[in-house]
Amino acid sequence: WRDVQHWTDDRGWFGVFLPANTPKDIVNKLAGEISRIMRLPDVQMRVNDIGLQPVESTPEGFAATMRSDFAVWGRVVKEANIKLDN
Repeated sequence: WRDVQHWTDDRGWFGVFLPANTPKDIVNKLAGEISRIMRLPDVQMRVNDIGLQPVESTPEGFAATMRSDFAVWGRVVKEANIKLDN
């Protein structure tokens, strides 16, 4: 673990995924509704109670976060020669 410790951070994320061919207007409508719901005071309280900090983003912003994280953690997996047990 020590070899990859410098790659770690305390950030994690949750997201909603749709099929790749979902029309952009549906993606944007769903993203807007999720953002609206996540801003509701009772939802904010519950999310904070379980130790999460919501960060509002756009579908494009979330995709950029995933690409960045996959690049970083893909490099960690490759450099540490981590293999999946079957």
